[in-house]
Amino acid sequence: MIVKLTPEFIANNLVCPEGKRRIEYVDTGGTSLYAEVRATSPGQGTYYLRYKDANGKTCHEKLGRTTDIELDEARRRAKIQRAEITLGKYPRMKAKTDGSTLSYSVFFEDQALPYLKTRKKSWNKDEEYYRLRLKKAFGYKKLDKITRHEIQTFHMALQEEGLAAATCNHHVKSLRHVLAIALDWELIEKNPAAKISLSPLNNKIELIPDQESMGRFIRVLREDSSVIARLIEFLLLTSCRLTEGAQLRWSEVNLEMEVCTLAAYRTKGNRARTLPLSKSSVDLLKSLDSYGTTSMYVFPNPKTGKPYRSPYKKFTSLKAKAGMPKSYRLHDCRHWGLTQIVSNNHSLETAKLLAGHSSSQITERYLHCGVQQLRGPTETVAKALQDAADSASDTTKGATAESR
Repeated sequence: MIVKLTPEFIANNLVCPEGKRRIEYVDTGGTSLYAEVRATSPGQGTYYLRYKDANGKTCHEKLGRTTDIELDEARRRAKIQRAEITLGKYPRMKAKTDGSTLSYSVFFEDQALPYLKTRKKSWNKDEEYYRLRLKKAFGYKKLDKITRHEIQTFHMALQEEGLAAATCNHHVKSLRHVLAIALDWELIEKNPAAKISLSPLNNKIELIPDQESMGRFIRVLREDSSVIARLIEFLLLTSCRLTEGAQLRWSEVNLEMEVCTLAAYRTKGNRARTLPLSKSSVDLLKSLDSYGTTSMYVFPNPKTGKPYRSPYKKFTSLKAKAGMPKSYRLHDCRHWGLTQIVSNNHSLETAKLLAGHSSSQITERYLHCGVQQLRGPTETVAKALQDAADSASDTTKGATAESR
């Protein structure tokens, strides 16, 4: 849309029309200056200069955010850029040079990863995806040579490898995030991973052990003297996440108040929360070898004194001994507890607070009824149908008798 850009217009009219994702407010007078406004950021925008490079390709040079610089400053920067373009000095030449000489591996290891470590709690997952597969697939390629087709092919290859859909998607999301950083730093002109089609997820959990199976499992846990067995029982009792339980510190536990207080940096949602403890949970904690000692952690590895990083091998052994299905996962301990909360007439909001979920939608993803839990309602429907049939039969018999 062509308009006369004024300070008043910038202050009051930076709104994206309904139904549009973005709009360009182009300054009158043929200056090639415009303010881009996105639907996700009403009231603010970004100043750009539109120009053609040496090959006649239309390019866009970012001049600054409307919240960071005044309109006069944007005009001044645009004027300087236009003068340099006239002399053959194109604004994107340096960025293109950087993107064409910097490989993905060098950028990730030297620049992106140090940046992620200061801003992303799960940066170690990005490092893992890079080390396992991304480095081999893209490490040698220059940043500006990575194509959308190559990324989509990489994603399809992961699926053919037999990886879970979520794992395949996480690799692409990690690559997308790193390339987004390169784009933000003006090392590349576009993010080729921005619109990659991801695999649909169908990861709702259907495995809810029946009472007999869970009874066998809990007996096996209590007969085992290992710290991991105590940890798993604690996860069942509290429905907390594995990392929250495995890394629990005694400083976070108040047995007199019967609560655990988890700091924000320790939770997935980055929000502090207080977890109430049942009497059984308190008794379990008091029975631990680490109770009343100098141990920092509640469930330390006896050999290292530090939290367990991978208790899955022991968990597999314990569930096999109890006759649990191979598909039963350690995370299902959390799911089982939350399901019991809702199945026993406690509200979804209560389960959400105990789980530490940011919204009820996330809680609903975990809390669905198994087949056995649905059997009661279906029997109710069957009984009602039979009662209706019996009633109709009696009425029909009465009407037949009267007609005689």
